[in-house]
Amino acid sequence: MSSPFLPSPSSSTLLVIDVQERLLPAIPSDEHGAIVKHVSNLVSLYGDFAGDVAFTEQYPRGLGPTVAPLATLLSALPPERPARRLEKVAFSACQADGFDLLGVRQDVVLVGMEAHVCVLLTGLDLLQRGHRVFLPFDAVASRRPAARDNGLALLRQAGATVINTETLVFATLHKAGGDTFKKFSALIR
Repeated sequence: MSSPFLPSPSSSTLLVIDVQERLLPAIPSDEHGAIVKHVSNLVSLYGDFAGDVAFTEQYPRGLGPTVAPLATLLSALPPERPARRLEKVAFSACQADGFDLLGVRQDVVLVGMEAHVCVLLTGLDLLQRGHRVFLPFDAVASRRPAARDNGLALLRQAGATVINTETLVFATLHKAGGDTFKKFSALIR
């Protein structure tokens, strides 16, 4: 049975903000792999559990496309539930042309970069629109760790729930055992 306090992939949207080729190198190098890994794990979880996935790219002519490993996972989602891409120049995805066409669900798991700018402003707008917003702290990043922490703190104060990727994975799996458990248990290590 699902918890009413946590989102489930089958009833929420995973919204990936701006994990792009020219933006990732600005993130501290010891966090590059972690951010891509955690976001990728969530994309896989949403793919396996009938989730809804959308992703944004901030000014891709300047910041490049979504990083290759993540782009590959996004493009491999089932054709009946493809990841929806939104190109934007607005810092908040909610202010971008076409955002309302994405059909974002009531519960939103918000991940990506940068936590204190695009993730923060998108989260605040989602909260203002009445969405429940969940932020896996290990799947968001900023150029400076203090700026990331500040963005998360501001979103928490505004009503978002700060969680972690592993909690979402295990809450979705419900129990140990089976091939799906083995797959995700290996991914989160």
